[in-house]
Amino acid sequence: MGVNLEQVFTAIRRIEQGHPGREISSAISDGGRTRGPYRIGRGNIEDVNRRFGTDYTWAHVDEPETAEQIILLYWLIWCPEAVRAGDWETCARIHNGGPDGHLEAATLPYAAKFRGALNQGEEPMNDKRQQLRRTKLGQVPITREGHLKLYEVVSPDTGYGTVTSATGELFERGRAILAARIGQEVPITVTSGARSVEFNASLSNSARNSYHLSGQALDLVTPKGVPYAVFADVWDEANPDGGVILYSWGVHVDTRGQRYREDRRG
Repeated sequence: MGVNLEQVFTAIRRIEQGHPGREISSAISDGGRTRGPYRIGRGNIEDVNRRFGTDYTWAHVDEPETAEQIILLYWLIWCPEAVRAGDWETCARIHNGGPDGHLEAATLPYAAKFRGALNQGEEPMNDKRQQLRRTKLGQVPITREGHLKLYEVVSPDTGYGTVTSATGELFERGRAILAARIGQEVPITVTSGARSVEFNASLSNSARNSYHLSGQALDLVTPKGVPYAVFADVWDEANPDGGVILYSWGVHVDTRGQRYREDRRG
């Protein structure tokens, strides 16, 4: 099933604090430039708050679980494709060297340490704490407006994965158009976002090269009280250069880069 976020964060803690413990730490390091068990810089927090409208403070990085939310949001800004692909070494280099860290030779030693730390295994964690972690991480918003959350788009079998920034922006664009059409905001249920290869293969009617595999698709249920024709037309307007496929339960949208329309309600 590959490396998951639990293992990634454990590996980074091993590097940054010399052990995988999850203690709260307000330790200042790197000449006052970073803080906490993950050695997060002020610039990281500023980027996250600016992009997602959050209000994290310097003190928030002391608490491991909150720090992990900040790290993940930072990665979703600077390397969303790496997060989607599970390219955690690229993410680790950006954690170490900033937005262009994955391109800098100076982060290669950190990458080597990261690979070594991953090989040491995952820190044991009881079921209750694992569920708490997943719940907290799942609430992370993946769009600036915050209406689309990570838990809505991860692959159901692994609990990991995300959608591309373009796909998240499409969701918010369609949501805004729908609100303007009907005069009020309504929640939109996402039944599928990112999918692992294994999960996609388990679905009887899913294409082998589904855009869900690359985090470029969302399946959206028609909200209660919204006429189907209105809902379908909203996504036709919101996604002029992507795919819109109509189903009896709602609409599939994707950011394939070219216009595609299909009606599968029959």
